[in-house]
Amino acid sequence: MSWKEVIHLKSSVEGAKSLLNVVPELLEGLTSRSGVESVELITDIVFKTDMAIVLNWCVNGEPHKSLEGLSIAEYMKKFGIINHSVWTRYSLEDIAAKVAE
Repeated sequence: MSWKEVIHLKSSVEGAKSLLNVVPELLEGLTSRSGVESVELITDIVFKTDMAIVLNWCVNGEPHKSLEGLSIAEYMKKFGIINHSVWTRYSLEDIAAKVAE
């Protein structure tokens, strides 16, 4: 199963700049972990200090907050307010199958 683990930060200008300075070190090696397909840093196009780290997972089992995600969220708390969530993906075929049930 694949899912996205999103660690969203609402920060000040100073906090966002500080985080950007440590992002490479913070995320280094995550894609070598079993099940992590990719890691992204995304930013809001209007509120540049709103950003999120997205861990894209593909592993067996139920979607959940990972130890890696929990560690990143805990570290990012010093830069602002954190919302840590897990999202599942559905293809159009998956949606059609759910509707047909």
